[in-house]
Amino acid sequence: MSAVDTAQELTTAGRYAEARDILVRHVECHPNDGAGHALLGRVLLRLNDAEAAAAALVRAIGIDPDRAAHHANLAAALRRLGRDDAALASLDQAIALDPGRAELRFNRANLIGAHAPEPAISGFLAARTLNPALAEAASNLGSALRRRGRLDEALAHLDAAVVLRPDLAEAWVNLTTVMIDQGSFESAIELVDRALRRFPCLARLLLNKGIALTGLGRALEGSLVLDASVSADPASPDCAYHLAVAHRRCGAPEPALRSLARTLALDPTQLRAHELRAAVLADGGALELAEHDARHAVELDVESSSAWSTYAAVLQSCERLAEARAAFERARSLDPASVAGLGNHAMLLDRTGDRSAARALAVRAVALEPGSAEAHHQRGSLLRQHGESDCALACYDTASQLAPGNATYQLARAVVMLARGESLPGLTAYRRRWRTPGRPDLGGHEAREIFRQPEWRGECLGGRRLLVWGEQGLGDELWFSGYIGLLAGCGGDVLIECDGRLAPTLARSYPRCATYARRSPPEPVLLEAATQVAMGDLPLKLAAAENAAPTGYLVADPRRVAELRSRYRAGRNEALVGISWRSIKPRRDRSFEAPLPTWDPVFAVRGIRFVSLQYGDVGAEVAAAAFRSGASIVHDSAVDAMHDVDGFLAQVSAMDAVVSIANSAVAASHAIGRPCHVALRVGQDDWRYREKATATPWLPLARQHWPEAIGDWAGIFVRIGRDLATWRDAWVARARMQ
Repeated sequence: MSAVDTAQELTTAGRYAEARDILVRHVECHPNDGAGHALLGRVLLRLNDAEAAAAALVRAIGIDPDRAAHHANLAAALRRLGRDDAALASLDQAIALDPGRAELRFNRANLIGAHAPEPAISGFLAARTLNPALAEAASNLGSALRRRGRLDEALAHLDAAVVLRPDLAEAWVNLTTVMIDQGSFESAIELVDRALRRFPCLARLLLNKGIALTGLGRALEGSLVLDASVSADPASPDCAYHLAVAHRRCGAPEPALRSLARTLALDPTQLRAHELRAAVLADGGALELAEHDARHAVELDVESSSAWSTYAAVLQSCERLAEARAAFERARSLDPASVAGLGNHAMLLDRTGDRSAARALAVRAVALEPGSAEAHHQRGSLLRQHGESDCALACYDTASQLAPGNATYQLARAVVMLARGESLPGLTAYRRRWRTPGRPDLGGHEAREIFRQPEWRGECLGGRRLLVWGEQGLGDELWFSGYIGLLAGCGGDVLIECDGRLAPTLARSYPRCATYARRSPPEPVLLEAATQVAMGDLPLKLAAAENAAPTGYLVADPRRVAELRSRYRAGRNEALVGISWRSIKPRRDRSFEAPLPTWDPVFAVRGIRFVSLQYGDVGAEVAAAAFRSGASIVHDSAVDAMHDVDGFLAQVSAMDAVVSIANSAVAASHAIGRPCHVALRVGQDDWRYREKATATPWLPLARQHWPEAIGDWAGIFVRIGRDLATWRDAWVARARMQ
């Protein structure tokens, strides 16, 4: 047996070092043996010595220039050395010598894919035509088509790759990636689970499953799977990044920031990680840090439209609206056809008062991409803010038809239906809030994933225990808790989990129920309940959608009520009217206020002593309003409405009536049973206020006051002042009769 034959057997057996030693001696003795040099080049490639491999293959080509395999192997060595242009020339020579070999076309397409995507696609297609059984070509072709946005074509080739080579992990990864791009999250999860039976713990499959779960709104499950993907591949910045996305969707900023720190440690230049960290920091109010990250993202790639959009959004959160507008304009100049960019810019223009320009951009986004569900959704949101609910609903309908699996669009549609008075269908659709990603204001969303008991459907409990847990903000819990009293005949024990600030009041108001403050993890007894329901689902489960909401169900501390009422009256026979003028939301752009100077027509009503129910440090504002108007306005610094909710409710209970914007003071007056005048905004984003009506069944004791134009607080308070004067006369008459 010749030395070359012996070396070939050793190579086949994987004994590359021994084969190399034999071949080195052989070519020294037989310097003109092209086969020996060629085999030595292939062996050296296996041993990762690309420089020596290239030299050996050049010698082989010099001896036998017409062997396509020599040129192909030289191309592989040159590619490892980073000499892509020379590698491409060698592959072209190989193809010229053997044009019918599919693997050569496949290798060439792989080489040029990053720089010439369309020629690469043509190369993969040629490889598939020459050898339809080459699964790798089908898989890479599908991946290349996906990067060009040709998802349906990509799916067909990737399906073929999986059939041809069920053991080709790359094909499964690429196929599920395309399904995720198409929004087919459930199908992607099903396919990933099949693939994981073949490739347990493959990080990229776990990554795709986590992305799909997060896309379905199952962010807590997604974070667990993505955590497993990080464990399977600790060096993957993609796994760490998407884990951060899931944490943010769960409303868990600290874990999200830790995952992003890991992402950026692995890849400091990853643009989207800087963008996401800026968004997470802005969510939490760390605006200076958020701006630093957003600005750094722009510096990393000044031609990135998404980086400029993120920077603009952070500047908007910082109330630097002129700079935000300039940044949005820069983003649009870089990507004029970006539907998201047009929509975000439109929202900013609307906020700065340029409503006609905002509407024009929203219309343009739909015209540019009429098949974009997001364009229709953003236009609907703009119309909703302008009080045009009929048109907004039509936009949301279109968005939901274009993307029937998107819960965000369906939830927006549900809220408009409820505001229009379509109670039963609206509440049914409102349940989609649990599948809506990116809603950290749904505080109970995490709890819903913790409480694994069967969901209560309104049936008799038969002696079992029912857990009712609070959701969303404090005002929402105040309002939803009114339906707990309707559970009295449900045939079982009721456990309540709520915001800890509200627990003392609920315990006093519902003594037959066991009340627990919300904490993480929950009280063990709550996990043992037979069934569970979110407070916000009670109106639907109790078939109370068409009835007026319960009112006057909360019982404030009677001693505190008496003490406050006596102190506020100060021996004067005047009605006590609570006032609240500001709403501070977790997202700053959703916060709003009716400035106290616009309240002068209300303060002009005599025979009333006004009491501030406004949370926060507002003593100076109250003093200024009292000095300017001459009204008697009490600011009680002893009551911390934000943290001492039991005291706040006692304060509301001490009032004879309340005047407020749409915030928790209205929910409190409803719960305590006090009449309330509510100053509303065009496009009020709380569905409990019946649009354009003076009354709402969700708040039976409230009189609604809508503006005649956007921002018309002064007109509202003129009307409230007149109504309040009429109410005062009736109050005085009743007081005289008592």
